[in-house]
Amino acid sequence: MPSESAKKANRKYYLLHRQEVLERSKVWHRLHPRDKAATRIKDREWRKNHPEYDKLHCNKYNATHREKRRLYGISYRAKNLEKVREGYRSYYSKHKTKRIAAVIQYAKSHPELSKRKRATRTHAPGYGYTNKKHVTARWEMFGNKCWICGKEATTTDHVKPIKKGGSHWPANLRPACAKCNASKSAKWEGLNTVTELKQGGLKCKLSAENFNKLKAS
Repeated sequence: MPSESAKKANRKYYLLHRQEVLERSKVWHRLHPRDKAATRIKDREWRKNHPEYDKLHCNKYNATHREKRRLYGISYRAKNLEKVREGYRSYYSKHKTKRIAAVIQYAKSHPELSKRKRATRTHAPGYGYTNKKHVTARWEMFGNKCWICGKEATTTDHVKPIKKGGSHWPANLRPACAKCNASKSAKWEGLNTVTELKQGGLKCKLSAENFNKLKAS
């Protein structure tokens, strides 16, 4: 890794002789055409052997091209949504303990967010009415199974999310497994959301029996 003085000297020379350097570079590349595959392998190997320098360079680039990186991230995610989700799931399964600890630590460091979430829920219609008996009755209606995939339920889901104007009335509560509840999150487009769930659009499949129960409720 070059010293700071050497980098400054190189940068100064480049700024004073930019056109000359570019011309020499073009001539050299014409005389020495690159094998792109071999170059990529060589670059990967170099980055692997110099992780600190590579990280420093990436951080510096991201800091000076923040908007460009943000737009690229949005575009890449839209084109490779399933690949991105699979990467998240894979990372979480490998670092589950670490992620849970990070979430707990973040909640402790930002208590105002927990208060805001609690305030949103307490202002939802039906919050003061619905009690444990109502929730138990809703679970029994679905056989204590996840209303999305039919597996054993572990959480209570608001079918229409509170963030999207949903209520805390018993009719809006359904048992769900943690995976389906997390995949559904705050998504809501009326019955289109239910149809998407039924077709597996959220990596969940709504059982026909529970789908009919939902439409009838």
